[in-house]
Amino acid sequence: MKKALFLFLIISYPSWAQGAESPQTQALRTKVVEFARGFLGTPYVYGAASPEGFDCTGLVYYTYQKIAALLIPRSTRALAQFGEKITQEQALPGDVFIFNTVGGPSHAGLYIGDSQVLHAASAGSKTGVIISSMKENYYATRFLYGRRILPGAGTPVSPVASVSESELPLTTLDIPLGRRSLRNYDRLPFLAGTLVEFEIQMNRSDTENLQIIFVKGDYEKGTYEKLWEESRRMSSGEIYRTRETKVEGVSPWTLVVLNSQGEERGLRIFRSVLELSK
Repeated sequence: MKKALFLFLIISYPSWAQGAESPQTQALRTKVVEFARGFLGTPYVYGAASPEGFDCTGLVYYTYQKIAALLIPRSTRALAQFGEKITQEQALPGDVFIFNTVGGPSHAGLYIGDSQVLHAASAGSKTGVIISSMKENYYATRFLYGRRILPGAGTPVSPVASVSESELPLTTLDIPLGRRSLRNYDRLPFLAGTLVEFEIQMNRSDTENLQIIFVKGDYEKGTYEKLWEESRRMSSGEIYRTRETKVEGVSPWTLVVLNSQGEERGLRIFRSVLELSK
């Protein structure tokens, strides 16, 4: 008499595959993609996040703020740690893709389905807001992972006076130091109460003694209050992150980097508002 052998398999599905997303989240994904598509052809502008121009994270930041009412990190390195980490196979339209283009997380775009990513490109045969295929060797070999921000991984756009310090949205702003001083003006305002930090990148081939100054008020007109100042000696290729500071009230803000002769080496200006319009 033959014996029958029965194998019982218990299949465990990953959390992302357990059940479909709500109709509201699915509709939000569609809106995110459609909104971002509307900026195709917009020029690439470093440090910009407005319909006049975008850098890679500026496009993602602006889209999520306007459509999903979420505040997300403004730098690629911070965005690469935000939300839920996913693979390319798990990606859904509206998820964020992170790429390694110059060493570590250094480029971001929005996955729009059908193996395509919508992003603001700074170099290549086409620049500005474009759509690229993930089947292209350049993007396929530089893809790191995706980040799922929907639903609910970001901070709702609303006054945050009652939010604890540990829950405040943190935004990291890049300050590149090259051969010439580069001034960056953020057209999209920040929500009052947001925590900001600055990532200063020494792209010169030499070493410099720097003064890093953060002020509240109109730096260019000389009507401002100095909040803090740091001294830092930086060498070629070094990256330095400043302290975190909460921006409070309605005001312009400036981070300026000076060399030992008091000459401007880099500057970033943004403003804060009490409430962001959707």
